[in-house]
Amino acid sequence: PEVVPDDADWIFVGGSCETDWKMQNAHKFVGDRPVHVGRINSIGAVKYLESIGVPSCDGTGWFRARDKKFYDLINYIEGEPQCQLF
Repeated sequence: PEVVPDDADWIFVGGSCETDWKMQNAHKFVGDRPVHVGRINSIGAVKYLESIGVPSCDGTGWFRARDKKFYDLINYIEGEPQCQLF
């Protein structure tokens, strides 16, 4: 975070396949400017990033095959049903 220019409108957290590093460090960049995290291809990572205040991420892995991962993303975007205790 200390090397991000003061006049940056957005902060991009990326890296080829360093998902572990991005997940461990993304919170350090959240603050007064929006953050985008690149190459995110799991619903767990999307949920985590949203929970720490990251408004934007991308990943091409969602669209390589119309498998369960793709439909999990669609359900999440559309508002997946929440569990309720009774």
